[in-house]
Amino acid sequence: MLSLVLLGGSAVGKSSVGNTILRRRVFASRPSLRPVTTRIEEGTEEVCGRQVSVVDTPGILNPGALDLIQPLCAQYLLQPDSVVFLVVLKVDRMSSEQSQALQRTMELLGNGAMERSLLLFTYGASLQVNLTDAHPRVSLEKV
Repeated sequence: MLSLVLLGGSAVGKSSVGNTILRRRVFASRPSLRPVTTRIEEGTEEVCGRQVSVVDTPGILNPGALDLIQPLCAQYLLQPDSVVFLVVLKVDRMSSEQSQALQRTMELLGNGAMERSLLLFTYGASLQVNLTDAHPRVSLEKV
């Protein structure tokens, strides 16, 4: 089984990402002034012929969240290759809160786990630009 652990700040779309991966609503996700996810939750589904477990976590800066997330990550780091940490960031200007959340996540995972981590950007639909036009692909022949 492949385990995907969603990490990041509050209101960046971790729960929505988990629901999208699992192709069903497992995690509560709604606009709110307060954190919606307050505990660690897990959902499992067969995706493309493989069992996938998605672990949703509270915002890493929320009070008490680090005490929940740290042992979870330590447990998953003991598993050889069956875990990917998805560090979720909202596509937006990098606020001090988002910067702190990213810094705390990197400190939590350490260098070894960064090899098993991916940055996942959410809210891309809110961008008012066509990314293909804004950042054309560079041909290797030109480099």
